[in-house]
Amino acid sequence: MSAGIEVKKSKDLGTKPETSKIVLENAANRLMLASNSGRKKVNLTGHYLGLRATRGRPVRLTELVREGLPFRSIEVLASELKIPASEFIKEYMDISRATANRRRKAGHLSTDESDKAVRYARLMEKATELMEGDEVSARKWLLSPLPVLDGESPLEHARTEAGAHEVETIIGRLEYGIFN
Repeated sequence: MSAGIEVKKSKDLGTKPETSKIVLENAANRLMLASNSGRKKVNLTGHYLGLRATRGRPVRLTELVREGLPFRSIEVLASELKIPASEFIKEYMDISRATANRRRKAGHLSTDESDKAVRYARLMEKATELMEGDEVSARKWLLSPLPVLDGESPLEHARTEAGAHEVETIIGRLEYGIFN
């Protein structure tokens, strides 16, 4: 696989699916196509942000975060999580209505906001992998209060990078069958 990809907004792809082969980069900027019991496991972080890969000049997710992800990315992510966009923007992204309106008008998020969006997309990806590709179960798990997180849902707990790291640690422990 090519180490670099160009990422465009979904609406920019037009109607030619053959030109939009989807190969996504994760937050660590690694393309991940691995064999898992004969099935291909594809990184979905970019997918959950509404990004699509196309051939052309390589662009890394890190560069997009620095430049500011398209505002639409958080709307797509909210939709993937089945959370109303206004609630997701206010409660999880911690963006006021006035700031959200400015970002929507500008068309992109700040670097910090983009980083936070990638954090949530990464958790959706990891939870989906944990649930063996079942996005419904992944969403349910991310939104369910957990005693190990003092009654917060994994998504609520991930409002900070430290909290997201704790959630990723829990996912890793569950993947390896460590339940205490």
